[in-house]
Amino acid sequence: MSNLARVLRNQGKYAKAEQMHRQALALYQAVLGRKHPDTLASMNNLAIVLDSQGKYGEAERMHRQTLVLRQAVPGRKHPSTLNSMNNLAIVLHIQGKYDEAERMHQQALALREAVLGREHPSTLNSMDNLASVLGSKGKYEEAEQMHRQALHLSQAVLGRKHPDTLASMNTLACVLGSQGKYEEAEQIHRQALELSKAMLGRKHPGTLANMTNLARVLDSQGKYAEAKQMHQQALQLREAVLGREHPDTLNSMNNLARVLGSQGKYKEAEQIYRQTLKLRETVLGRKHPDTLTSMNNLAVVFVSQGKYKETEPMHRQTLELRETVLGRKHPDTLTSMDGLAESLQGQGNHKEAEQMHRQRLELRETVLGREHPDTLTSMNNLAIVLHSQGKYEEAEQMHRQALELREAVLGKEHPSTLTSMNNLAIVLDSQGKYDEAEQMHRQTLQLREAVLGKEHPDTLTSMNNLALVLRKQGKYDEAEQVSR
Repeated sequence: MSNLARVLRNQGKYAKAEQMHRQALALYQAVLGRKHPDTLASMNNLAIVLDSQGKYGEAERMHRQTLVLRQAVPGRKHPSTLNSMNNLAIVLHIQGKYDEAERMHQQALALREAVLGREHPSTLNSMDNLASVLGSKGKYEEAEQMHRQALHLSQAVLGRKHPDTLASMNTLACVLGSQGKYEEAEQIHRQALELSKAMLGRKHPGTLANMTNLARVLDSQGKYAEAKQMHQQALQLREAVLGREHPDTLNSMNNLARVLGSQGKYKEAEQIYRQTLKLRETVLGRKHPDTLTSMNNLAVVFVSQGKYKETEPMHRQTLELRETVLGRKHPDTLTSMDGLAESLQGQGNHKEAEQMHRQRLELRETVLGREHPDTLTSMNNLAIVLHSQGKYEEAEQMHRQALELREAVLGKEHPSTLTSMNNLAIVLDSQGKYDEAEQMHRQTLQLREAVLGKEHPDTLTSMNNLALVLRKQGKYDEAEQVSR
């Protein structure tokens, strides 16, 4: 029964899997008792399928209960106990409880090193998991270092072509992408994809996951045509292998819609987002985090089309559901607050938008810390709404603060840092500080050309902004030359 339930979970049939796991758990408890290892394994399996459905609160409670029982019965250092510790840390991470997740992953890593050895696959898994939560906290350099260490050990112990090694390559590439190190991230993703095709086959779910991650980093670099082609290919293969309603297939639909939005194909993106939302509501339920992501994405593409009135109620609905399901301080909830504020700003409700941006900034500073990349994004967004109200001095001050922090945390060449430079230059321009604005636009353009390439949309935006400030100073010939 448990084996069949696991098969159902792998097929994305979570509700049926949950029902079967609950049935198996009841039988194990009745026949073997509450503390029997098989009963605890059944509890663990049920918690995992609850996690898959976004029932994080219940999953967390069950993982905690399993962990306490395993600590008492097999003992604190038993591998199954350490598995429970790892699983609990994962569900804490998903809920945005980063500090507790980090502490628990550190504890699991220390125990696994002591019990199993530093080179054991489970120990390497703990290293990757700890590195992932460090990345979520914006500690990118520390996360990168740990991912590189885990990858090096995995290559030495398991071999370059082992699935766990390929997974380590993928996680390292993802944290490189978070730092704006797109070229290296792309190179590693391509390498992992080729190895995965050779070892697992072109249609294997792991290969399709690698294909998706490569497409995302291509999207980040503005290589939209290749990204679109790769997302379409992943979607087609996932539909054939996993079925149209499998959660991974729906993720591919969502990713394809996102890259279409990046290309400015908003109507086509909207159509796919609507389709994905409808399927996710049917398959996963209305309150599943992935369903709420679809609602948020559909609202975002409405904003891109200037449909602010249609967007506001959708953002409010998503925000209300995320507060209920995930909690008021969850990163996704704070993202919904940002989306609602942007919608309000688009309708000219600047005061309410400012109030919401201030609230979100305060929450992110409390939950994530002042130097977390998401906190700095909130600072940037607040500065933008201040600028739109003509509060130039406060906007300038906040953009300077965000720029200084982004340079310190992310580095001078990170795309987000360059966004702050661009935004500061714009607010300087609005105040008539043309010399300083010109100097900053030139610097931003130069860095964007070097980091993102001459044809990236952000680079083209910088070219346009520099040309505008040159025209305002009467430097028409130079402005025309830049525009070319």
